[in-house]
This record gives sequence, C-alpha cells and structure tokens, in this order.
Amino acid sequence: LDNDCNGFVDEGMDSGDGDGDGYSEADGDCDDANGGVHPGAPEVPDHHDNDCDGQIDEGTDFYDDDGDGWTEADGDCDDGHPGVNPNAPEYADGLDNDCDGDVDEDMDEDDADGDGFSEADGDCDDHDPSVHPGATDGDNGRDDDCDGIVDEMDPGPNVPPNAGDPEPYTCRLSTGEAPDALPPLVALIAFLRYAIRRIRH
Repeated sequence: LDNDCNGFVDEGMDSGDGDGDGYSEADGDCDDANGGVHPGAPEVPDHHDNDCDGQIDEGTDFYDDDGDGWTEADGDCDDGHPGVNPNAPEYADGLDNDCDGDVDEDMDEDDADGDGFSEADGDCDDHDPSVHPGATDGDNGRDDDCDGIVDEMDPGPNVPPNAGDPEPYTCRLSTGEAPDALPPLVALIAFLRYAIRRIRH
C-alpha cells in the first residue's frame, strides 16, 4: 500500500521501488533513489555503477578495460590489450605499443626510411632511403648496397669485376671450373687501372 499517499508503494523498504524505475533494492537496484541506476541500465561515464554489476563506467572511454592503468580517455589506443598504452615500451610485435601512431619504430624489423628494407632485412643505414641491399653503389664514401664494401664501382671493359676488392684478384671461367689467381703483373695492372679511375672521380 501507499501508506503515506506520496505516489510510491513501500518506498524506503527493500521491496519498494523508491525511484520508480521498476526495480527495488530486493530486485537488485543498487541506488533506489536514482532512476537511471538499476539492473540492465546502460552504463554511461558518470562515475556511477548504472547497471548495478559492481563495476563503474565499464565499456566507456573512462574505464580501464584491460587493467593497465590507462583508459581510452587517457590515450590508451587499445584498451583491450594491457601491453598497449602511452607509457608502454615499443616491441617488434606489429602493434603500436606506446600509442604514438607508429608501429615497431626503432626496432630492427621497422623500415624507418621507407625504402622497403629494415635492419633485419640487411639495411645498413635505415635512416637513408638510398642505402639498402641492391642499391647502386656510388663513389660517395658510403656502402650504398650494404655489402660491406664502400664505393665498389663497375670497372668497365677489360678489368676483372672484382678489381679493387680486398679479395685476391681472380678470373672466373665460363666452364664452371674453380677460379685461378691472375698472374701478379696482370693483377697489378688491374689495380692501377682501378686506382686511376678513382683519382679521376
């Protein structure tokens, strides 16, 4: 009965619906003075447990869904992954761990200069897009093609292709036989040709 004729039945009692939302405390209403709070109510970011499930603001940008101490409102770019937040270290895992907009930056697997090669792929200068495996090696004091040799040049006709390399001068036979060392005089001539070309450049 509405004993006090205020329009509410059994208000103030566990079995009464004090806020008129259709739920009493006995039905699980955790705030029977707030019509927006009851079992099944939508959760909104208002620091209240709107749906009476024991959690506050869950599923909203203001709730830390993954328990890493950061919410989406704080800048957590993946609030379902505890290893992703603005204070997380970056790992080579295909994720933007630190939420800075870059994936795997400063990792060996990251192609920092956008030339299609990472350090893991053999790029020996991942801050210069003109330096990578397969690049043309120029006369510039750099190892452009990342083969461990600086400024090796096309020696031109009549000069062995490895002239100027630190390895012994050799000629390779088209028959598939093992290379034989060139006679010392021929090797010297090849080296002088190479040295003259370097001076001219």
